[in-house]
Amino acid sequence: MKQFEQIWKKHKGKVLALAIPVITFLIAELICSLTAGRHIFETPLDMTNFLRQCSINTIAGYALYLNMANGRMDMSLGGQKLVAGIIGGNLALSLGLPAWGILVTSVLFGTLAGLFTGILYVTFRLPAIILGIGAALIFEAVSAAYSTNGFQLYGKSGMGMLSNVWFILGCAVVVVFIMWILLDKSKFGVHYRAIAGSQKIARTSGIKIYARTVVCYTICGALIGFSGILETGVSGIMSTSMNLTSISIAFTSFVPVFGALMMQRWISGVFGLPIAVITFRILSMAITVFRLPQAASSVITMGMLLLLLLVMNLAGNADYKKMVNARIEMARQAQ
Repeated sequence: MKQFEQIWKKHKGKVLALAIPVITFLIAELICSLTAGRHIFETPLDMTNFLRQCSINTIAGYALYLNMANGRMDMSLGGQKLVAGIIGGNLALSLGLPAWGILVTSVLFGTLAGLFTGILYVTFRLPAIILGIGAALIFEAVSAAYSTNGFQLYGKSGMGMLSNVWFILGCAVVVVFIMWILLDKSKFGVHYRAIAGSQKIARTSGIKIYARTVVCYTICGALIGFSGILETGVSGIMSTSMNLTSISIAFTSFVPVFGALMMQRWISGVFGLPIAVITFRILSMAITVFRLPQAASSVITMGMLLLLLLVMNLAGNADYKKMVNARIEMARQAQ
């Protein structure tokens, strides 16, 4: 019995995190069945679309999470996605490259866009959110100037790989594994967590903060380019964006990323992100069952985001008070 309690204490957080999407599905399915007379998953196509969107959103979520966990909000991710898809994708098409060539070229241009943003950040030392807005304007203008018609895969032969659900799911699994190695099992991950804890202490310890920052921006660019080309493979087209409308691309991952940050007390953020993505995708599909207007869906989504922020703030305050009380108790014992 004691051994079981030790095992439960060790893995309780992981079990709680994994239970979140399961409980969410059961509650949402019950509500949909009783009130709308429908199930969340009615056809095999529903499951296919669910796996596609969860996989693509997970890859895009890492692009936002990697910087946000260190206190940097990169608003240029949507612009980087446009550069990767519209410039990289159209260039690959003009060269007659197959689907894998388009994928590689788009990821390459996304990487270059992320590297450019990272270099701007460490060079000018502007607040990340302000720099991101400026970089987004540049990326939008450059991608629109390159091709006013955007990037289109619809009707192109030999592009089925980019919309194949098992290929997209496999890509997501590979990305999760790479992020796990990078953030949880490597020296880079140790430095990454040290910077997230305290940049001043990390710098004093000899960690090259700005070099790590450029690496983070570069990886984020590659990830958002990767997710963008997979999304285009499913939808068939990537349109141009101007006047900062590309920022909305980054906002789509806000709620899952905040959910992953909240679950870090239970489970690694690397695995918390796909759990959060699955959870909120289930909620989104449940909302569509009721055929609510887009405005109502947005209100519900933003309401969940606000609730998460409130919970994170309360949890943070509770942890801080717990730490202060523990130090007071240690001081009393020392006396």
